[in-house]
Amino acid sequence: MENISKKKLELIEKIGIFHERKGMPPIEGRIIGFLLVMDKEQYSFDEIMNGLKISKGSASLALKKLEWRGTITYSTQTGSRKRYFKLISHAEKEGADELKSQIGEFHALLEESLNLITDKSSPKYNELLKRKYACQFLLGKLDDLIKEFKSSYLHIN
Repeated sequence: MENISKKKLELIEKIGIFHERKGMPPIEGRIIGFLLVMDKEQYSFDEIMNGLKISKGSASLALKKLEWRGTITYSTQTGSRKRYFKLISHAEKEGADELKSQIGEFHALLEESLNLITDKSSPKYNELLKRKYACQFLLGKLDDLIKEFKSSYLHIN
C-alpha cells in the first residue's frame, strides 16, 4: 500500500465531511474521498480498509451501499479473487440530477409555505417568494448548463 501523505489524509477527511453534511454516512464519504484523492484508478478492499484504518465490516457495508447507489463499481483480475473498486465516472451528470431534485423539492416546500401565509404583504412572504423565484430560475437554467458542459468539456479524457 502506498504511503498516504498528511495532505492527502486531510483532503480525504474534508471530502468525507462534505458528503456527511449531505446526509451520507462518514465512512462512505471517506471512501469516496480516498478514491478521489489517491493516485491509482482502483483499489482493493484491503487497500481501502487499511488506508482509511476502518474495520472489515464497516468497509464492506459502506462499499456495498456505494455500489448500490451507483457511486462505485468493482472489477476483478484474472486469477485473483480480489475485487478492485473505483468511482463511476458520470462527469456531465455528477450531482446535476441530485441538485435538480433538491431544488425541486425545496421549491415545492416554498410553495406550500407561501400558501399558508395569510399576510401576503409581510416581509416573510416576500422573502419566501424571492427564494421560490430563485429556485425557478435555477431549475430553468440547469438543463442548459448541463448541455453546455457536455458540448464544451466532454472531449477531455
